[in-house]
Amino acid sequence: RIIVITTRKETIKYRHIALKKFKKSLPENFIQIHQSIIVNMQYIEIVELCKQRLKLTEADVILPVGRSYLKEVGGKINDL
Repeated sequence: RIIVITTRKETIKYRHIALKKFKKSLPENFIQIHQSIIVNMQYIEIVELCKQRLKLTEADVILPVGRSYLKEVGGKINDL
């Protein structure tokens, strides 16, 4: 169990904490998009729900959106 937090400035690793427990400590602007990925909604640039992926601002990585998270992600994005 290792959680890797990636920010613009650094990468931080936490050991021995479940993602579910860690998610409870985050503010409401964080959303889980995959069984192993949580993102800050303020940094979502592009959402392609039909292709099950999204892109964050200032990132060169396309992140997958898990099938079980599509409805929640779609609802939260529409609220923005």
